[in-house]
Amino acid sequence: VTAPPRVAATTIRYAPRLRPAKLRAMASTATWMGDVLKVGLVYERPWWREAGFSGSVISDAGPLAQLWDGSDDSLNKYALCGLAHGAVAAQLGGVTADRQAELIGRQVARVFRQKAAPDL
Repeated sequence: VTAPPRVAATTIRYAPRLRPAKLRAMASTATWMGDVLKVGLVYERPWWREAGFSGSVISDAGPLAQLWDGSDDSLNKYALCGLAHGAVAAQLGGVTADRQAELIGRQVARVFRQKAAPDL
């Protein structure tokens, strides 16, 4: 089993039991990228490039803090990938997929100066 310490401490039953100090240490260990929501937005064409943008965005106006071009041109697969962090990731993870798409779509439209984000 491979699991981040916090998950291992709270979801796995150990026999023999681990010492309480060990469980507390595991439960309080931060996990790199553990509080990050990852997003992939797949499109039929790289419309952001066609509009003159690289696809790279750093934003404090969110919900995504970062966006980048995650396309594979050799396969004709075009995507923007993004990350939301911390409390914003938790909030975004707590809403429906439709609401996530709406919020992220608004941001994509705003940062790439489109009237609306193209359909996924």
